Amino acid sequence: MKKILFRYDAYESLGMGHAYRCIQLIEHLKECECTVALSTKSDLSFELLREKKIPYIIIKDNEEVIKYIKDNSIFIVVNDILNTDKDYIIALKNMGCRVINLEDEGNGAIYADAVISELYEKEKNTENQYFGKNYFCLQDDFLCAVKNLYSKNVKKIALLFGCTDPAYLTEKTISSLEFVDNLEEIRISVIVGPGNAHLEHILEIKSKNRYANNIEIIRGGNLQAILNEIDFAVCSQGRTMFELAHK
Repeated sequence: MKKILFRYDAYESLGMGHAYRCIQLIEHLKECECTVALSTKSDLSFELLREKKIPYIIIKDNEEVIKYIKDNSIFIVVNDILNTDKDYIIALKNMGCRVINLEDEGNGAIYADAVISELYEKEKNTENQYFGKNYFCLQDDFLCAVKNLYSKNVKKIALLFGCTDPAYLTEKTISSLEFVDNLEEIRISVIVGPGNAHLEHILEIKSKNRYANNIEIIRGGNLQAILNEIDFAVCSQGRTMFELAHK
C-alpha cells in the first residue's frame, strides 16, 4: 500500500479551503495509506480530521516533515501550503518522493512533479503545471445534484464567504445592502461558516439593517439544499465560486 502525506494548514486567518480539498482527496484514495501533517495553529482542522478518522501529525517546520517522511517511507507528498520553498521541495525530491503541490506560486513550484491550481487561468510556464477549472475537485453531492434553472427575476440571494471569512466580507456585504433599493421582496440567506468567529457581530449588523426582516442568518445546515433555492449569489473567490458555477 502506497503511503501519501498531505501537508496543509487551516486556521481563522487562512480559512479551511486547503483542509476541505485535501480531505476530499483522501476520501477518494481508499487504496492508499494517507496521513496529514499540519502545524499547531491549525486548530480548526483537528476535530474534523478526528471525525473523519484520518490520522495526522503535528509538525513545527520542514525539518520535522522531512524526518517523518524518512522514518515512514512516504511515497507521495501533497503540499497544499501556497508558496513552497525551493530547498524544501528539492529535499523531498532527493529522498525519492513524488511531489504534488496545490496552488503553489513559490520558488519551489518548478521542482515539483506537478503543480495544480484551479484558481488560476494562465499559460503554462513549465510542463509540470496544470491550471484552470478542469482541475477543480467538485464534491460528490454537487456532482449528483440537479442544476438550478436560470431565472431573470431574482427572488432569493445567498451571501457566503467560506468557513472563516477572515476579511469580514459577510459584515461588509450586509452593510452594503443599505445602499441598494427595492430589496423588500427579496429573501437574503447569509451562510456563516463553522469557523467564523464573528457570529455575534454579524447578528448585530443584521438587526440594524433596514432589510433585517428579509435577512436570514444560517449557521450550518445543508449547503446544497440552500443553494438549490437561490437565484443569485455573492461569494469570495475560492472553492465556493466553482460550486456555484456548477449549480
